[in-house]
Parts: sequence; C-alpha cells; structure tokens
Amino acid sequence: VERGYDPREFTLVPFGGMGPTIAGLIAAELGISRILIPRDPGTFSAHGMLVTDVHQQRSLTRITPVDGTTAADLHAIFAALEADALQDLVQEQIPREHLQTVRHAGMRYRGQSYEVAVLVPSLQGPHDLDDLVKRFHDAHQRRYGHMAQAEAVEVVNFQVTAIGRIPKPAIKRFNPGTGPRPQTPFEIRQAYFNATDACDVPVWRRGDLAPGARIEGPAVIEEQTSTIVLYPGQHAGVDDYLNIEVQVQS
Repeated sequence: VERGYDPREFTLVPFGGMGPTIAGLIAAELGISRILIPRDPGTFSAHGMLVTDVHQQRSLTRITPVDGTTAADLHAIFAALEADALQDLVQEQIPREHLQTVRHAGMRYRGQSYEVAVLVPSLQGPHDLDDLVKRFHDAHQRRYGHMAQAEAVEVVNFQVTAIGRIPKPAIKRFNPGTGPRPQTPFEIRQAYFNATDACDVPVWRRGDLAPGARIEGPAVIEEQTSTIVLYPGQHAGVDDYLNIEVQVQS
C-alpha cells in the first residue's frame, strides 16, 4: 500500500506454521479474494533459501541533475558498479553465462529530501534518458499520488544488483483425479469462529487430498508443518501441484 499498490489486485501466499491458519482473516480484511497455500508451508522459507539466486549489490551516492548529463555518463557509472559486483560472483565460482545485472536509479525532484527507486533497463541514447525521466514521473505518481513534470529531476544514487542464477529443481505436476480422494473427513471437531458460538467443523488431512479435490468452509486441513483454516463462506481446491487455492468472498 505504501508503494501505491492495491492489495485487492494480488494473491495472498501464506507460509510458515501460522500463516495458513490466519490468512483467511487477513485476506478478508484486506479485500483479497484469492489465497494460494504452497506445499509444506512450514518449510517454505527454507525451500526459498535453497533455490534463491545469489545476489551482490553495489551503490553509489552522487547527485546528478538529469539536465546537463548524458545517457553515456550515467551508463559509465552503472558499468563500473556492475563490474565490481560481477567480479564477486565470479570469485564464488558462478559461471559467467549464469550472471545478469539489474540497475536502479534513486531519483527525486530537485529540492526533495526523499528518492524513488526507478528501474533502468537501457542507457544507449537521449531517448533512453527521456524514458528514464518518464519512468520516474510514473513511479512518483504511483507512490505519492502526484507528479510535477515541470520540475527539474535529479539522480541521487546509483544501485546495481548482480545476480548469479543457480539451477532450480523441477516441480512435480500431478494428474487431476489421481491418488486418494476421501469422501469424508477423518474427524469432526468443534471450533469457534466468533467469541461465543462453537460449531462442528470437518478436519481433513492434507496428504489425503488429490488434485481436483474441493472443500467447503468452515473446515480445517492439517499437515505436519502447518494447519489451514477455511473460514465460513470460503472454499478451497487442490491444483495440479498440490497447492491449495482458497477463494475468499468479497
């Protein structure tokens, strides 16, 4: 929200032991209509650490008015930062063909005391410099709700992220309808969805749910690393990768 994005346009991905338990409440409060719960959510962070790419970052603060500079001048600053960051990845034995860089410029209107990070895809000529300024205006509008196209623009800092891509495991896909699909839950348990009234709630084992399975809330889905709660009015389905997709009523 602080960056100008509407959470209602996104899917909520909860993980950890508690995330899938309270996600239905948070999504409803934020107006999010779709929740996607990955397999083994309790180990989702650990899985991410094992498959994430290696990053090296470099930055340089140098106040540079856009008027009076050239795309080549800015490119030279970024190139020097990139060379330094990439060298660190090479020393980590990452093949050069697996390396890439991403550039961002911290930009502001002259006289402001804060910057907005703007992606810099290319700096080959004057048209790229004009595009960079336009990107800044758009980013400022999105984040703060206004822009000032007549004001002078300056780059305050130069930021480079060098990325070393590592191999990713293939995610297994399951055919819909394969595997067990229990017709009844393994247990009925009382649960409270308000402060005073308990109701009987079906409890399912996640390992028993095959692709294509659908569950109506209120319900509880248990697994070794987490517990998923479907609140009244919500319903869930299992996709081909054994993720659980929950639809939340608006």
